[in-house]
Amino acid sequence: MPVDTSLEPSSGLPRSAGLTGLNRRRIMTGALATGAALLAGRGVLAVEGPEEIGLPTPGAGTNMVGSGALGGAGAGGGDVAVEQAIIRSEPVTGDITSSTGMNPVTFDGRTYTAYTETIVKQGQWDLYTCEFDVAYMIMSTFGVETTLDELIGYVGFDNPFEPYAEETPSGIVIYGGDIGSAFCGDLSSNTFSKTRGSAIRRAFEGFDFTVETVSSRKTVEAGLGAGKLMWLKTTVDFSGFVPTRWKTPDGSVYPTVYENDHCVAAIGYDDDVVIIRDSLGPTNTNWERPYEYDVPWDRFLDCWGSSGHDGLLISPR
Repeated sequence: MPVDTSLEPSSGLPRSAGLTGLNRRRIMTGALATGAALLAGRGVLAVEGPEEIGLPTPGAGTNMVGSGALGGAGAGGGDVAVEQAIIRSEPVTGDITSSTGMNPVTFDGRTYTAYTETIVKQGQWDLYTCEFDVAYMIMSTFGVETTLDELIGYVGFDNPFEPYAEETPSGIVIYGGDIGSAFCGDLSSNTFSKTRGSAIRRAFEGFDFTVETVSSRKTVEAGLGAGKLMWLKTTVDFSGFVPTRWKTPDGSVYPTVYENDHCVAAIGYDDDVVIIRDSLGPTNTNWERPYEYDVPWDRFLDCWGSSGHDGLLISPR
C-alpha cells in the first residue's frame, strides 16, 4: 500500500551537504587504486541530466532542501550531463567477520551504543541497483550468499513505461510503475529507477529472514541494539533533496526525491550519530566517499524522511 502522501517540510539541511566532517573512519584500503585499475578496462557510463532526457529542471520556485548537488548513482547534474564512474563491475566483499555489540562496544577508538560489523561491498552492480546492493550486504553479513539475478527474481519489474518527471504547480511528479510492489526503471540508464522496502522485503523473506518495518528513531535504536541491520532509503551522501511525488498508473502516490535517491544500511548508533554502510563508495562525484561513515541523528532522520521513512529491520530467523 502507498504511504501517506503528505510531504512535511524538512527541518532544514546545510546547503553544502557532503560527507565532510561526518567521516569517523575509512575502511576502503586499496579501493581507490583497485577501482582506478578496473576503470581502465571498463568504459565510463554517461548519466544524462534532466534536459538531455527531456525532464524538467527544478525552477527557481522549487522547494529545494539543501543543494542536492553532490551525488553518485541516482544523482543527476541538472542541465549538465554527468559521467558516472562505476568503481567495480562486480562486488568485492571485505574480509570481515560479523560481530554484534548489543552493549556499548568500542570500535576504532570510539564507543557506540550498538554496532554490528558488516560485510563491505565495494561498488554497486550497476548505476541504479543500490536497493539490491544493500540487500546483498545484509544477507552476506548473516551468512547468506546471493546474486543480483536472484534478488531481482523475488522483487520483479513493473515497467508499463520508463519513469519520467513533470514539474507541476504543486511540485515535481515522477510517473512510473508501482515502486511499492516491484522495481521500476532501467538498472543502467534511468536516473529515476528505484523500488521501496515493501517490494525488496520479498527477497529477504524468500531467503528466510525476519523482516520488520521501522519508522522512528526509537524503533531504529531498538532494532540495531538487538543486532539487527537496517535497510533504508535516503539520499546520496545524505545530501539535500527536492521533495517529489511518485505517481503510479492506478493513482497510488509515494514520497521520494528528485534524482538523488539512494539506499544504504544502518549498522549501529550512539546518542549523536548513526553508523552507515554504503556500497557506492568513491565515484567521480565524490572520490572521498568511504564505505562506512557516521551521520548525525537529525540529518539521518531528515533524509530518511524524504522517502516517508522507508526502512526495514533485518535479522536471521
